[in-house]
Amino acid sequence: MDLSFAPTRGNRVPDTMNYHRVEEFYDVQNASPTQLPIVTVCHAIVHSYVLVPRFTYSGLDGLRLHDFFLASDKGRRHGVYLIKWRDLVENFVYPVTRDDICALLSYRTGEGDELRIPLSSTQGLSVESRQQAIELYRNLSKNHAKTVKQFTAKWQAARGLPPESSL
Repeated sequence: MDLSFAPTRGNRVPDTMNYHRVEEFYDVQNASPTQLPIVTVCHAIVHSYVLVPRFTYSGLDGLRLHDFFLASDKGRRHGVYLIKWRDLVENFVYPVTRDDICALLSYRTGEGDELRIPLSSTQGLSVESRQQAIELYRNLSKNHAKTVKQFTAKWQAARGLPPESSL
């Protein structure tokens, strides 16, 4: 997903009393474009420390959410991401809500837990890709941060992007 990253200004970081004053702590004017996998963005939203919306207003459209700043507790020390609302809707919300689930891959782990993996297509689902899906879901369902980091590293390497900083 395309977004922008604004580094911190100096060594001050926002706290619970002032995190909403984004321009005071981050160099928003010199934000640089970057990319992150949508799973990383979703993880950052769930674990956000800085989550500050920006709105636009026009007489025709009224008040609208335009974009938002995002950083985790750890990531806020390095910078803040700026994500356009429309990009999040088009890259995540629409695909999820418009997905037509046509099959369900069920798997029982060695510990007896059942995984249910929704599939949009059964065509081209090789044994290897099926096993990869099971492994990814199994590890993510156990909340393995290591799995998320491995997925993110592979995603970024495949696109020639530098390793991510902390969200």
